[in-house]
Amino acid sequence: MDTLHMPTSKYLTAAIQYSLLTLVCGPTESVANDSMTPQTGSLTHRVGTHEPALTVIDRAAIERSGHIHLGDLLQELPQAGSDLNLQFNNGGNGETRINLNYLGCAHTLVLFNGQRWIKGRQGCVDVNQISLAIVERIEILDGGWAALFGEGAVAGVVNIVTRTQFEGAQARAQLGKYLEHSDGEAQAFDTSIGVQSERASIYFNANYVQSKAVLAGDRAISREPQYGTGTSFRSSGTPQGRFGFNNPATGTFSDSWTTDPGCNVASRGLSCFRIGDFSFGAPGSGADRFNFAPDNYLLTPQQRTNIYTQARVTLNSNVTLTMDGNYSHGRSTQSLGAAPLFLGLFGFGAASRIGVGALNPYNPTGQALPSSSWLLGRRMVEAPALAFQQNIDSYRFAASLNGQLGDNAPWQWNLDYVYSRVTNHQRNLGLFDLNRIANALSDDCVTGAIAGCVPLNVFGGAGTMTPAMLDYISTSGQDSLDDVLHRYGGHIQGELFELSAGNVSLAAGFSATRQSSQQRLDALGQTYQTTANNPGRHTSGRLHSNEVYVALSVPLLSERPIAKQLELKLAARYLDLASEGQRQNRYALNGRRIDPAMPDSAHQGNATSVALRWQVNEEFQISGGASRDLQYPSLVSLFRETGFDSPTFSDPCNGGAAANPDLPGCAQVPNGYQQVGANHLVTTGSNPYLKPASAKSWIFGLQYEPSWLTGLKLNAGAMDIELSDSPVIIGFQTILNLCATSLQYCQFIERNAYGQIYGNELFNVAVNELRATTRSANFGAMYQHGSLTLDWQGVYLIRSSIQRPGVSNRSVDPITITTGYVGTNQGDFTVPRWKSNLDLTWSNSHWDASWRMRYIHHQREACYAGSYGDFTLPPNAANGGQPYCNLGPDNTGGRDFTQPGGGPDGVLDYRKLGSVTYHDVQLTYHIGDWGTQLTLGVNNLFDKGPPLSQTAFANSFDSSVYETPGRFPYVRVTTDF
Repeated sequence: MDTLHMPTSKYLTAAIQYSLLTLVCGPTESVANDSMTPQTGSLTHRVGTHEPALTVIDRAAIERSGHIHLGDLLQELPQAGSDLNLQFNNGGNGETRINLNYLGCAHTLVLFNGQRWIKGRQGCVDVNQISLAIVERIEILDGGWAALFGEGAVAGVVNIVTRTQFEGAQARAQLGKYLEHSDGEAQAFDTSIGVQSERASIYFNANYVQSKAVLAGDRAISREPQYGTGTSFRSSGTPQGRFGFNNPATGTFSDSWTTDPGCNVASRGLSCFRIGDFSFGAPGSGADRFNFAPDNYLLTPQQRTNIYTQARVTLNSNVTLTMDGNYSHGRSTQSLGAAPLFLGLFGFGAASRIGVGALNPYNPTGQALPSSSWLLGRRMVEAPALAFQQNIDSYRFAASLNGQLGDNAPWQWNLDYVYSRVTNHQRNLGLFDLNRIANALSDDCVTGAIAGCVPLNVFGGAGTMTPAMLDYISTSGQDSLDDVLHRYGGHIQGELFELSAGNVSLAAGFSATRQSSQQRLDALGQTYQTTANNPGRHTSGRLHSNEVYVALSVPLLSERPIAKQLELKLAARYLDLASEGQRQNRYALNGRRIDPAMPDSAHQGNATSVALRWQVNEEFQISGGASRDLQYPSLVSLFRETGFDSPTFSDPCNGGAAANPDLPGCAQVPNGYQQVGANHLVTTGSNPYLKPASAKSWIFGLQYEPSWLTGLKLNAGAMDIELSDSPVIIGFQTILNLCATSLQYCQFIERNAYGQIYGNELFNVAVNELRATTRSANFGAMYQHGSLTLDWQGVYLIRSSIQRPGVSNRSVDPITITTGYVGTNQGDFTVPRWKSNLDLTWSNSHWDASWRMRYIHHQREACYAGSYGDFTLPPNAANGGQPYCNLGPDNTGGRDFTQPGGGPDGVLDYRKLGSVTYHDVQLTYHIGDWGTQLTLGVNNLFDKGPPLSQTAFANSFDSSVYETPGRFPYVRVTTDF
């Protein structure tokens, strides 16, 4: 993809010139004075790359952004899709990821000085582990590059190149906050020291960054569970409680009792209770529901300390040793406010089996309440908030020997080794021990049969839970992740022989990668005995891969009337993958267990690419290429722990073989068989037999630099990526139906002699059946006139879709479900058709100024039946008080929305989410005599808010794309010594 996002002309020209030089002459000594970076540190050293796919973000552009986290900068790329960032609270883990071209973060390869950065269990990189302070430039290649850079380079490659051309000392401090709201404070402090001599150089940087929280209650859009719906979508787990039990006076069951505030349940019993208003869905209803939103984070807090050092030593005239080390310590938190407690008919797992004894002094009925005949939903406002705290330590060491063979047209070579380790210790606060809750509500607690037990008052309402009660039932959870990477390899590059058009160049290399991951949880968390919703077991897994590659650059024509230069580039890589691991079950069922030992597996494959670069003349260039690529399964998809679920499904083999003669998968089912019950305990987990996914892609680009207008550069291009055999969980019903109709996935089903799926022998695991496609066009223009530069880059998304196996709603016939996403908002997965960045920069000897306009095109989202089709948002809302579903199925609007989610024809209506343009400005003054720069900036200058979204999981907008509402000014001081 020919997007050149945020470069200055100096770095753009250097990158292209360097790429051309390496294709003909082999590696040069440096890139844009980046003399300390090893030659493997730049993507452009590879013989097979073609520069129309290259995006370069230089150091000046990094400083203009005003960001202190690398992830925030990368997610602003026009080709970046939705993924985790610090705005994800419920469901976040403190990570920020980069997802190129809407194929998912696992399909984007992240490099650090040309070497892999360690992936997590899900196959993704937390890019915030890399300090933005040490980055000299960022190189992004779009499209498939597995033949050159290894597996995983399916959607693109991001290479972080460090600031190593540095001599002297520098200190910098930056402070900022959302000024009108007085929150979200962000600060960054770093110091750099560089020493260079003729034979050696050292670079050192220490950096500390902290961004504080923004509460959802401090922004209008997020202070309700769904903006504009009042009480309707609040929680039935309230501080006063929602109860269901039989009324002793009438003998009837009610599920909507609630406690009047301040009433003493122990003495007044049922007189403290009334029937509450917990109705759901209708605007203005649900008066007794609890608004949990204000206590959640809209922007989660994070702090990181980073230490980085790199040394380069010339050992002799032909060999150089480069070493670097990086340590990062990060802390992040997600807070969900006061935890809800759901028991009895409202409970899940062990919580559903807890009742209340007749002797409990707070039981208003005076009767035993078995777990099957009562329910509780209570917000535990007296206890500490439900929160998840991560402490993450990242270690990395890399060493590289670089040298040359021969004196005349020498061959360049290098040997590399990388060791990385990331440990994540997470504390889960605000949890409750379900065993102790059961004790505290039982008669045995009152009689003294349980030592130290404190009777629990769940009926009394807010403020009646005493410290002694909380101390008895409260607990916390502990779990840890440990990811380790060892990788070593080598590379050689040089000229083979000369043709009439130039020299034929060869690059070849090998690598061996060993990555392991281990997850450990505390005892209660493994057994569903806490109110945590993510229990599990210890798991571990390892991936071993060996790869070799070769690449050729063949000049076909040179200095011809129709071709100043024409080059053919070829690359191929052989990959050999092996995996092994172990998982444990949460518990045994009916005396049967799945063997915790996981089978070893091995896969081999090839990645290839071919590219052509046609330099027509001094002004015009055409280039393009095609590739076939591979993607290894993630460790979590191979070795996630076994779990259980109880879904509703219908067995297509009901009636047995005789009743289903057209279903081959029912041939062995006894006649007259009928499924017992609509719900069944089934098994979830990983699939150790997953194979690597494959992909094919092509990319095409044009570059035009007219001689009639000096300083103008134009580019355009197109790209297509098709991912196949990617893992996907297809669902229990789909497995049953496809087995019955076509004998697919029958290995995931076991029946007993009577046809019943006994025990837990229906497995819902990932299979290699997902196909994803993305196709886009890109456009760019850069114009430089004196000290003024205008740079515009945009991406137009043509297609983004997935295909997966499914079943028809009307039969068990298998079908292929195709879902297109372009121009739609899927809640936390926004796929705008257009995204672009326009940068205007100006500078002179004392001043630098910049203005960035970041545009995100409008989308539409479905208004689902039973939601918001027929009500009007409050006055002055973003939609002007119009019906929430403001578009008909044809996107023309103007319909009378009398039915929620659709007109009389039952077709979904839609809501239009308007386009958004963010404006960021910055002004820097250079105080030359002091060696100091003073920078003032404002991000989101005009306080543009995100569009309202009904389908967003939280906060009523898509946190993966749009910014935290608010104007964000900052100040930065930089001093050189």
